[in-house]
Amino acid sequence: MRFIRVGDWTVWPESNQIERDGVVRRLEKRSMAVLIELCGQPGRVFSKEALLDLVWEGKIVSDHSVSIVISDLRRALGDTTQNPTFIETIPKKGYRLIADVAYEAADVRQQGTGFRAALAAGISVALLAAGVWLLSLSSETSEHVALGPIIVADVCTDSMSEDISSIAYGFGELLTVSLANSSQRLVLRIREKELDEVPDLIRELSRQNGNSSPVWVSGAIVDIGGRQILTVKAQRSDTKEVIWGGQIEIARSSLDMAAQNTAQEISAKVVESSKG
Repeated sequence: MRFIRVGDWTVWPESNQIERDGVVRRLEKRSMAVLIELCGQPGRVFSKEALLDLVWEGKIVSDHSVSIVISDLRRALGDTTQNPTFIETIPKKGYRLIADVAYEAADVRQQGTGFRAALAAGISVALLAAGVWLLSLSSETSEHVALGPIIVADVCTDSMSEDISSIAYGFGELLTVSLANSSQRLVLRIREKELDEVPDLIRELSRQNGNSSPVWVSGAIVDIGGRQILTVKAQRSDTKEVIWGGQIEIARSSLDMAAQNTAQEISAKVVESSKG
């Protein structure tokens, strides 16, 4: 079996495991795929977009998916964002592997796309949403799965402005309350620091609600021609299908009304999609 040495860890791609001092940890297939990409070019800064193209291969997911995988890898490797020894975050650019890498079999490095395809073939439906890992269901059954609870993620922003960050946080809170009032469903708020808990949370919510598919609501603030635009989308967690999407020009004075209108439209779409 081929393996890679990353720092003091031994990485076993074929079994999705890493090992150190007799301790073995299993990685999700997508996490292993990202780790292999980083190992293939240690020191290179991979943007979130680059990793999405390489590992998710065109599937429509949020770049939160990359953040969740990186967090999963750091936890498994015993790494930290403050003092990284394996994966370093380059602000506004991406991530790079800073540990020493040694390939114990020459053909591991050569696998590239073929290996990623083999990994992808073993995943019935990828996990995720504006990244996050989502519940995996077969395409055969997902068409008949009703929509369940709603999970509201943090609104993303690359802005260093405290005002923009405050608006992003405020909209997420207002949207959560508005959805709770209008959707007649269980609504949960997930903060960025809690993203590691999302996979287990989604599985448990699905189990508790008759194997229904939770709805993932995410947003981002983007600068378009000097205007701050808030984009919001709601996705099924099983198929990653976007069931609703919209854009809102930011104005603090109308934030509450924007959240209420967005919640009503998402709620209506959830009901409509569930009937379908």
